[in-house]
Amino acid sequence: MHGEGNGDGLLRGWATITQSAWGIKPYTAFLGALRLADEVRIEFEVARLESAGEST
Repeated sequence: MHGEGNGDGLLRGWATITQSAWGIKPYTAFLGALRLADEVRIEFEVARLESAGEST
């Protein structure tokens, strides 16, 4: 997993997973004419949430 923050509470990053390592067969269609890669890149962006105050 790779990521970086900008100092304002925003974190961006990515990770690459191999589907077959998790027992997932990569998608194929049209008798194998269409194939997706075994490796999938997942990108994320996380923002820090600030408290809206105490609820009563």
